[in-house]
Amino acid sequence: MTANASFFPKALFTEAFIKANHLGEKGITAWVFHPDMLFGATRNWWGSKGQRPNPHEGIDICLYRDGDNRIVSIDEGIKVPAMYDGAVAKIVPDFLGKSIILEHWFPKDRQGLSLTIYGHTVPAQGLIEGGHVKGGQVIATVAPPKSTKSFAPPHLHLTIAWSSKAISFTTIDWAAINNPETFHLIDPLQILDGIHVLLDNDAASQQ
Repeated sequence: MTANASFFPKALFTEAFIKANHLGEKGITAWVFHPDMLFGATRNWWGSKGQRPNPHEGIDICLYRDGDNRIVSIDEGIKVPAMYDGAVAKIVPDFLGKSIILEHWFPKDRQGLSLTIYGHTVPAQGLIEGGHVKGGQVIATVAPPKSTKSFAPPHLHLTIAWSSKAISFTTIDWAAINNPETFHLIDPLQILDGIHVLLDNDAASQQ
């Protein structure tokens, strides 16, 4: 059985992000992406823009356009809401901070394992593996940058993953997520609410 985006309800992430970070009337009119921030990209969008070890597992949220038509960068400490109700399956380290893996149960997916993953974060105080969260609940803040050979600015990585197999959460890490025999990855832009704009051609796409 193969998953597709229809298994996942439309995520009101943008709405929750605006509310959690008190962005007010100016809000977010569009998420802004460089092509290398998108799902399946093969190169980094920061520093020397080197080759990624694997095609990009999700999207990198770093920029948005506000109500004054300004492009704004998110910063460390920005609050990260959960996309849906779920449970904390695992919290694993990544190269900028921690990745929070949430498990969800949807009516269209009675047998599969549905995950949303929030990378490069500092988990919220009290967030523990096995705990439950509500959609829109703040689960983390964006992690600060680290001194690396290729400087990566603060950003939030989002991955959507699905598996038809029974998988022990103790075995889930980024290597397992990148294994196509274990997980099917879905482009988060098929699920994310709002509009996104590409920097290279400024072409907006209604999601």
